[in-house]
Amino acid sequence: MKTPAEFDVLIVGAGPAGACAAKFLADAGAAVALLDAARFPRRKPCAGWLSIKAVREFPLLDAVRRAAGGAPFRRMVFHSPDFSQTAEFASRATAGYIVRREKFDAALVRAAARSGAHLFLGQRVAAVETGERAAAAVLAGGRRIAGRILIGADGAQSTVARAAGLRACWSPEQLLVCLSKTIPLTARQRRALGRGAIHVSLGFGGAPGYAWAFPGTAHVAVGVGVRGGSEHRLKDL
Repeated sequence: MKTPAEFDVLIVGAGPAGACAAKFLADAGAAVALLDAARFPRRKPCAGWLSIKAVREFPLLDAVRRAAGGAPFRRMVFHSPDFSQTAEFASRATAGYIVRREKFDAALVRAAARSGAHLFLGQRVAAVETGERAAAAVLAGGRRIAGRILIGADGAQSTVARAAGLRACWSPEQLLVCLSKTIPLTARQRRALGRGAIHVSLGFGGAPGYAWAFPGTAHVAVGVGVRGGSEHRLKDL
């Protein structure tokens, strides 16, 4: 597939938002460049919760979820900070799915590529240029990728948001800093956690945030997140 001299759309960030945008735009006939500093599959700090609403509104997500694997859940168990009290929400129907982000995100990127998006992976965008009718992404090695429209899907520390002056629109306190780990589960451990249930502890350890344990088909995603500005509390947890 020949690389265009200029793309219709440049998308910085190949996570679910960027990869979905790349696929939909490529399906519509646009010449799309999808750029990300990482190579896929890659690890991502995340519990892996895919909401049922997202699946219903975007059939692509359900198709990818099926291909990448995803454990359905119907119950949410809320724990007090010291785990002495619990409250439970139960749904008769599936409330969502727990996916492994490494597999899920990589499958979305492959779907975008199959639709014709050009991938620039493992290449960090060091700067972006914007004008009234043109944009460009400048890679760390100096290469310049030109386009007409620029989409920033590169997360909380977005290079695109900084260049557009949007980074000041949110404060550190509006962000969440987290630590997470994916742990393989035996069948016995999976049963002990409860079939079709996810667990959340609000105010875990007295910190302004929460902890989670979200079982997947053969793993559990565990983690703790605190409000920005309180990340020093993670060392105590």
